[in-house]
Amino acid sequence: MATQDREEMEGGLMTSLQGLSRDELDSLCVDLKIVGQTGKTHWSKLRALGCHFEDLSDEELGGAIKDLTEKIYTIVTPAPDNRPKDAPSPDSQEGPDVTPKEDKLMKDLTAALKRREFKVQGQIGEPGQKDRLTFSSIANQIEQGLKKGHPELEIIMGVVKAITYGLPLRAYLEGRPEITLPQLRRVLRSHFKERGAIELYQELTSVVQQPKESSHDFLLRAMDLRQKVLFASQEDKATLQYDKALVRDTFSQSLSTGFNERIRMEMRPHLENTTSTITDEDLLERLNQVVSVE
Repeated sequence: MATQDREEMEGGLMTSLQGLSRDELDSLCVDLKIVGQTGKTHWSKLRALGCHFEDLSDEELGGAIKDLTEKIYTIVTPAPDNRPKDAPSPDSQEGPDVTPKEDKLMKDLTAALKRREFKVQGQIGEPGQKDRLTFSSIANQIEQGLKKGHPELEIIMGVVKAITYGLPLRAYLEGRPEITLPQLRRVLRSHFKERGAIELYQELTSVVQQPKESSHDFLLRAMDLRQKVLFASQEDKATLQYDKALVRDTFSQSLSTGFNERIRMEMRPHLENTTSTITDEDLLERLNQVVSVE
């Protein structure tokens, strides 16, 4: 089985299980002979199930998908009511009634198996470590995962898996099974020693091109700073939240004063119209055109 196919199958299994309650996960753990999970948290049970599936061979994993479907039906289906003697025989019915919960779980399982599990591209290491992800890269991947409809718990698990083994950060997060996505972002910000929204916004208002800095590098630095302001504003209990419109206007104003004089004059018409839908790609292309005629 190809690696990508196996990842999709494992991701589908885990996504479908997130709809089960703690008691239902207990029943599934018992059925799969996974010990030591009684009384544990929802996330702890999911992690134990994830480890169970990772240890299966490709053939066993394929069979687990079929078994899981049957087990979910068994777990979430209540025992049948005692029928009166004159009630129609169950065998005479077209099929068993499907409860809304059963129907949703099966649809979730089917949909999950058709898409890949959320997986962070790259590894999370120490701040400034070479060949490791930056905070901006991780935050952007989290945002993209949310836009694609990945559940928050799946994203959290994906981020934790991306942290290098042996780092205290990974051990800490594995011991916080109930952590939320906003809380995770705050922990990551602290790990990377990133500044808060207020300090970042103040820097954005006065960002300027440095003497030895190219116009292209300055624009990318300003874009990265803008994104950091937005990310910091989304975090749980952020001191001050800046909406996208305000940050966009501040970004445009800072660029219109931050470029060197000749570039500033050429770029200003594209920056003054703050209500336009100009994209980052448009700005980069326009800047390249301006620089090429210097």
